[in-house]
Amino acid sequence: MEEEKAKNLEAELAWLKSQINPHFLFNTLNNISSLTQIDPDSAQEALAQLSDLLRYAMYETQKEKVPLKGEVEFMANYVELMRLRCSDTTQVSTKFDVEGTTEVAPLLFISLVENAFKHGVSNTQQSSIDISMEEKDGRLTFTCDNTNHPKDQKDRSGSGIGLENTRRRLELLYPGRYQWFQTLENDIYHISITIDLRP
Repeated sequence: MEEEKAKNLEAELAWLKSQINPHFLFNTLNNISSLTQIDPDSAQEALAQLSDLLRYAMYETQKEKVPLKGEVEFMANYVELMRLRCSDTTQVSTKFDVEGTTEVAPLLFISLVENAFKHGVSNTQQSSIDISMEEKDGRLTFTCDNTNHPKDQKDRSGSGIGLENTRRRLELLYPGRYQWFQTLENDIYHISITIDLRP
């Protein structure tokens, strides 16, 4: 029974992670497609960045845990890729303070970064995204604050599957070892996740 339970858990985790990669690829290709029409040189650079991102997502994340430093580099590259599409009305800031030896489950926070760009950026209004990650004494804290620009009801990108998958993965991988906090106040969406990574 325990063996069957472990197999089911492994299968569910694999399914949850498989939902991330196509979702991420679809959004990124859409961004580059838009970029090709206004800045071909930047689009070519973005394709090179996408290649690096996909290489990491396909080959480096097959392990149960990966170095946190690699995850941070993955997120930083993704942010730079998304920043190319943002106008001057959008301010994006990141701060990563992690140690190289710490390990974490792969692709755990990318859906939250995606959501910040999807729902936090407007082409006509002032927008801001502030992403940070800090690791201290075996505790990892991811925080994201972004302006809230609600999508049209016809836009199914707001279905929330990314948040649901992230929370489910946390429950399966770090049961009783994580804290999830989110608010929407004064048109600022805030999410904070703290994970106890100590063995």
